[in-house]
Amino acid sequence: MPDDPRTTRDKLITRLMQESRLDLALHLTRCGEKLRIACICCNESREVEKGCSKRWCPVCAPKIAAARTARAARIVGRFQWPLAVTLTQKNVAYEPGVIDRTKAAYRGFRRTKFWKERVKGGVVGFEITNTGKGLHPHMHILCDCRWLAMETPEPKRGMSKKTIVSLCKRAANELAEVWGAYVQGSRASVFVERAWGKALVETLKYAIKPSELVTVKGSASDIIDEIDSGRMMSCFGHAHACSKDFVGLDDAVTNEYRCSTCDADHSILPVSAIERMLEKPGSLNQK
Repeated sequence: MPDDPRTTRDKLITRLMQESRLDLALHLTRCGEKLRIACICCNESREVEKGCSKRWCPVCAPKIAAARTARAARIVGRFQWPLAVTLTQKNVAYEPGVIDRTKAAYRGFRRTKFWKERVKGGVVGFEITNTGKGLHPHMHILCDCRWLAMETPEPKRGMSKKTIVSLCKRAANELAEVWGAYVQGSRASVFVERAWGKALVETLKYAIKPSELVTVKGSASDIIDEIDSGRMMSCFGHAHACSKDFVGLDDAVTNEYRCSTCDADHSILPVSAIERMLEKPGSLNQK
């Protein structure tokens, strides 16, 4: 049974301190601090836990992923042919720049004729898992694509289920050969399926499972630095035009500002902030 996220957070703090990365550990030690908030309309107050809003925090990461999924669903809902594609590479030992190299491989492959002529646009999420045999970099892509193959013919209405399954396997093999030759000089592992529901969650989940940072071989802090250095997901093609509706930047979790007691909107503030405002003449319509 996996550890509670707070327990994993404590373990990651210990790991980062052992790596002499007190700056990263400090972010996590502040996560979970108690904060008193109150409604400036009805004065209802309660205590909540502060978050650190870090993508690699065991407590905050699931909340961030859920927020991205909800907001990105508006774009994916406009896709005519949603297709889930996973592109993998060989396991590697950690070296600086491993995430950047994965991103570069994807950007280059996206410019190939094979991809450009078949895919209209989509959303990509980069992920690294710790397999115990090295790091496993891969990409989850949710794209708008009717048929992802150049040489394999598209299934037609009236074909038998057996024939359709055979064509789908041939198309996946074609993708595996093209992608593999591009990134590692040999056939690579890929996964393709028509996308519904769960595929969006897979595409937008964590860059690396925070629990794996506790046990990863090498430096956990170096991986965190790479995660913090840029986007771990982005939209492309026609989906890019809708980027204002999509949380392409891994921004902070939005706080809840509506009061559950009086239903006032944007009325929730930290008690300390309210007290400072009351000390200023004219604040909160003081008489």
